[in-house]
Amino acid sequence: MGIPIALANFEKNVTMVRGAYRPFLVAGITVAGSATVRLMLDPLVGSKVPFLPFLCGIVFAALIGGLRAGIASTLLTIPVVDYLFIEPRHTFFIHDAQGDSISLAVFLGLGIALSFLIERFRQTRERLGQALLELQRSESRLSILAATVPEMLFTATTAGDIDYVSQRFREFTGMEEARMRTDWMEALHPEDRGPVLQLWSQALQSGREFEATYRLRRRDGEYRWFKGHAQPVRSTGGELTQWTGVCSDIHEQKLLTQALARRTEQLIESNEEFQKFAYRITHDLKEPLRMIGTFTEMLVKRNQDSLDGESQTFTKYILDGVGRVEHQIRELLEYARAGSVEIRSEPIDFNAVLESAIDNLRSSMIQTGAIISHDQLPILVANPDRIRSLFQNLLGNALKYRGTRAPRIHVSARRESEEWVFSVRDNGIGFRMDQAERIFTAFERLPSEKNVPGSGLGLAIVKRIAEMKGGRVWAESEPGAGSTFFFALPRRLEKIEPAQARSQAAGVSSNARAS
Repeated sequence: MGIPIALANFEKNVTMVRGAYRPFLVAGITVAGSATVRLMLDPLVGSKVPFLPFLCGIVFAALIGGLRAGIASTLLTIPVVDYLFIEPRHTFFIHDAQGDSISLAVFLGLGIALSFLIERFRQTRERLGQALLELQRSESRLSILAATVPEMLFTATTAGDIDYVSQRFREFTGMEEARMRTDWMEALHPEDRGPVLQLWSQALQSGREFEATYRLRRRDGEYRWFKGHAQPVRSTGGELTQWTGVCSDIHEQKLLTQALARRTEQLIESNEEFQKFAYRITHDLKEPLRMIGTFTEMLVKRNQDSLDGESQTFTKYILDGVGRVEHQIRELLEYARAGSVEIRSEPIDFNAVLESAIDNLRSSMIQTGAIISHDQLPILVANPDRIRSLFQNLLGNALKYRGTRAPRIHVSARRESEEWVFSVRDNGIGFRMDQAERIFTAFERLPSEKNVPGSGLGLAIVKRIAEMKGGRVWAESEPGAGSTFFFALPRRLEKIEPAQARSQAAGVSSNARAS
């Protein structure tokens, strides 16, 4: 292992030595060559212009070997010229005339200055070459990127004339680059040309970003939807220098959006038709029931003295049945509406909606001596009627399944990472946790509920309303220890600042008492 390392170090040292002596070797060869040329010219010029070949040699040495080679060549030229070409020849400086000494001194300064100038030129040339190489690499990378990305790229002058389009742009339209620069608007759909050109003209005049959605003709004649965006490029002084832009294919997204819009319109129409149908059915069912109830009451009043006890019991069953059927119809209608599309959604204060639900239950609260309290609740985007129905069914469920004590119900909300979690806690009869899933099923009644009136739709309505808002419901309970019903709504329904939401979640509680 030691021998290869030693050889490598030796080669490295030799290379360094060669590099250190190279300028002086260049200087020696250059001076020798210049002296040879001057000697060949000596029969023609004699002692005249002794420095000219050597001056050319200094330039050559500085260009090839750098600053040290140029200076070394200058210093080596002085004694060579003095000895060989300045009278008296074959003597050194002490025998030179004063004018020749001055010439030698001037040549020395000129050679050194010329070496420094050429070194600056070499460094500048190297920097320019490196910058050119880097520019070529950058252009190559950008060309590869422009050909690789799915978007189509373009640039434009400050006047708005297209001066570059990417290969993908040319491949899509089937137009040559020269034609794309002048006739790019021909690729636009005829219905989109006017609006797009107007937006482009406004962007050029204002110097602001350009953005538009339009259709471009593919080379096979089919039009596809694109979204175009152009950004003004400015110099450090803020002057507009050019425009750079990109066109993104949004055809599938546009078709999906259009299909969704059509589907939404259909759902709205279907929902309106359903509302009319539900109202008609409710009216048609309620009217016969109302007639049965009314005529039964009239029959009882008219024949009150002649009816025996059994007949009065039968008529009571008839009136109770009519009331239950009417209640069932109302809850069925509410259950159906809970699953329909929400036409009206707005930021609502859940505190106000909860208070409205409590007011609707005021009669039951007075009868049971119930107290309902709640913490500060958030503001979310929802349909107020749906949220009121949700709260009213949860509170009504707590009042209905109360224990021997007066009902105590508390509503609260907490803000979590992805959702708002609401809870309704009561001190009622409770249930076993293995029955927690069943209670949210339509028409499902637990065995312990036999003596409690109801249709079995209240909690099913709660579940359907929460799920239509992208939420969920669940419950926790213990027999005899009360129950807590939860529903969660996504935080994307927020329309307030996070700080305000946190303050709402930690707000002061308020109470609603039976009075």
